[in-house]
Amino acid sequence: MIEKSYFTPSEPIFNPFIVKANTSSKVSSLWQMRVKNRIAYNYSSTFTSIPQKYIVEEKRKSINLQKLKDLEKLEYNWNGNGAEPFTTEVLNNANYIYHNIIREPKIFPTGRKSIQFEYEKNNGDYLEFEIFHDRIEVYMEVSEEEKEITIPLINVVKKVNEVINEFFES
Repeated sequence: MIEKSYFTPSEPIFNPFIVKANTSSKVSSLWQMRVKNRIAYNYSSTFTSIPQKYIVEEKRKSINLQKLKDLEKLEYNWNGNGAEPFTTEVLNNANYIYHNIIREPKIFPTGRKSIQFEYEKNNGDYLEFEIFHDRIEVYMEVSEEEKEITIPLINVVKKVNEVINEFFES
């Protein structure tokens, strides 16, 4: 019998892949996961659970997808300070980037006609992408050093993923 379990790897999913079980754990056999719509179908009868970090990532993904849908519904003055609804371009940019980045962000609307993706490490290092209709503004603070850059929308996913990698590898 095929068991369904939720699984979100830290890398984007483009093709099915094979994962080897940790031989030091109770799971000693190889198991194959076919990923479709980010649901893993487990063909191994010895595999019993998904690591906690994948469950947390799946929950964040669900929250983020709902936030992106909710942002489409915001009307004039949604923040009580006269903020306008988001343009189709901003919403499309945010959705495109979200569905192609390598790590789950925290997502927030801003009153600057942009959508913000945030990351923060346990040590306080911080990264944000502010997504506008024509560009991405990046702010990064690592070891109390600040860095700001602007990313044009050409090859945007590649550049955003490079910044995410740089942030998490520092």
